[in-house]
Amino acid sequence: FSHANKILQSFTRDNFADWYVEIHKVKGNDAVLIHVYKTLLKLWHPFIPFVTETIWQKMFDENKILMITRWPTINKDIDLSAKDDFETIKIIITHIRNIRATYTVPATAEVDVTIITQNSSIIQENEDLIKKLSRTKTITIKTEDSKYKESATAIFGNDILYVHLSNIIDIEKERVRIDTEIVSAQKYIIEIQKRLSSEQFTKKAPPEIVQKEKDNLKDTELKIAELSECLKNLNV
Repeated sequence: FSHANKILQSFTRDNFADWYVEIHKVKGNDAVLIHVYKTLLKLWHPFIPFVTETIWQKMFDENKILMITRWPTINKDIDLSAKDDFETIKIIITHIRNIRATYTVPATAEVDVTIITQNSSIIQENEDLIKKLSRTKTITIKTEDSKYKESATAIFGNDILYVHLSNIIDIEKERVRIDTEIVSAQKYIIEIQKRLSSEQFTKKAPPEIVQKEKDNLKDTELKIAELSECLKNLNV
């Protein structure tokens, strides 16, 4: 019961709300949206019956209560290739969004993207969707890598994605910012290591405080690794 609840939470939040509802705003299909939403209400009903019953009767059928509707059945005739294609689109959009956030690209700025791939059809078919959900102006598809300068890169599978940043942000300023963060994090690590190497601290401090310092050390080391990767992926 608990496991089913977690699966439903994950699907409702991470797939239905985060992705499908947003995609529906670009490529609307009311029939599919209503079918999925009704199915979700049925699946959620054992967990939150009063909530799902109220929504069902107000939105769909006030004369037939949800509790006695037929339980959803598994559709075995599912095109799994479509699921794989959609995962590719999600990966591309997520990489572009992550690059925008990492390199402080202004929210209103549209970026130009180049994708090096041998499988361009899925990207071309969903180009408008990718552009809309990642604030991208142009998508250029090529089969050979040209090692674009002043761009941030992301690798997924055998493909490479470039987000061109030369006209969007100050590349050198961004490089200096990341360098500064790395130096600051390295200094912080030295401070933590000094505390943890001190017997006076490790013996007298409460165990939870010592553990917190160890956790801070791991988190900061991870941060440095991520920043170093960001610097590496910023082609200058």
